[in-house]
Amino acid sequence: MPFTYTNSTPTGTNQPAQDRPLMTDNFEYINVFGPRDHQFPATTATANIGTHKQVTFSNLVATPGFAAANSVLFAKSVSGSSQVFFDNNGTPTQLTGSSVLIGAAGYTYLPGNMLMQWNKLVKSNGNAVTFSVAFSSTPYFIGLTAENSGAIILSANTPTTTQFLLGAVNGSGGALSNVTFYFLAVGPA
Repeated sequence: MPFTYTNSTPTGTNQPAQDRPLMTDNFEYINVFGPRDHQFPATTATANIGTHKQVTFSNLVATPGFAAANSVLFAKSVSGSSQVFFDNNGTPTQLTGSSVLIGAAGYTYLPGNMLMQWNKLVKSNGNAVTFSVAFSSTPYFIGLTAENSGAIILSANTPTTTQFLLGAVNGSGGALSNVTFYFLAVGPA
């Protein structure tokens, strides 16, 4: 049985007994509508119907069960922090990490429990470059680009979960100092 929610009920000038039927309908509407997923036909004429200012997820211990034709967005606690996952085929993909820093230097989490970090630095050959957030194992990729023009060869040497050593040489193999460069590293969160 469909219910209709009536705004401005109760009204300030009515006795409660006058508005009781509308208040009862409103409570029935909330009771039926509230615990359900909000889905509305695309043909509805009401602006913003079915939209949300926020969605609150309870942390689950495991991936929820669902029919194969459906997709699920859910929260699960990872290392004591609530994370958002998406699942549409029985394999959950992590969408968020514990924190994110975005700017000229920063990091973000990618689906599949991946971490991407970047920065612009000035370092010399052999200097350590420390990641903002440690990877859970050695990064899969570290890309380097020199800002300076000329024959500069950059390399990320002996990478670990927390850092790599900058290799910065000129075209003749001579070590360089104070090289401005960018790096992008991707690996497991």
